[in-house]
Amino acid sequence: MKSLVLNVDDMVYEQFVNFLRIFPKNKFKIIEEIPCSKKLERELKRRKKEIADGETLTHAELWEDAGI
Repeated sequence: MKSLVLNVDDMVYEQFVNFLRIFPKNKFKIIEEIPCSKKLERELKRRKKEIADGETLTHAELWEDAGI
C-alpha cells in the first residue's frame, strides 16, 4: 500500500478530497491527521484501549471525571 501526505490550503484540500472520493472505497482510504499534544495522544490511546476492553463511561461519568 502506498501513502500520500497532503499539506495544502483548506480550499484546495476540500477539492482534492472530493476528487478522491470518486475512487472505490475498498481501494482507497482517507485518513485525516490532526496535530495534537503528546499528552492528548496518550490519553486517546488509553481511552481506545478501555473501549476495546469494554470499559465505557456514561455521559455523566465522563463529565464528572473532567471536573465539569
